[in-house]
Amino acid sequence: MTRSTSPIIREATVADLPTLLDFEQALIAYERPFAPNLRKDKISYYDLSAYIKAEDIRVVVAGIAGELVGSGYALIKENKAYKAPQYYVYLGFMLDGYDVRPVYYIVKKVREDDFWRDNFFSIHKLRDKNKNGIKYIDYFAEKFGKNIF
Repeated sequence: MTRSTSPIIREATVADLPTLLDFEQALIAYERPFAPNLRKDKISYYDLSAYIKAEDIRVVVAGIAGELVGSGYALIKENKAYKAPQYYVYLGFMLDGYDVRPVYYIVKKVREDDFWRDNFFSIHKLRDKNKNGIKYIDYFAEKFGKNIF
């Protein structure tokens, strides 16, 4: 029996915390060279356990073939007094521990490249490694997106 390659999206549970924390630490590790003001000890951007348990926050995970590959959250925030509506939703996302905004930028740049336009067919390529053992997301970030993470 083969696993489905159809993506799934579901609400995160406390059982997903180890993977979510790995995503977060991968994001922090990737950003450290570009953010010298981050403390050197282990840090955390989010209280993911509290986010999962909160009534006004929704954390979701995305998976393919039984493996979690991304996550996101929606956080209800109160707007400034002079803005409407009174509340809005802040969205945050990660793909394999990378913030989605730079990933989107990388994909855009890769698809504009003369060579890669015809050789890059899926975002899943970013998870693969090239012949030198470097993940394509890291390779493309270096090639097309200096200082985007």
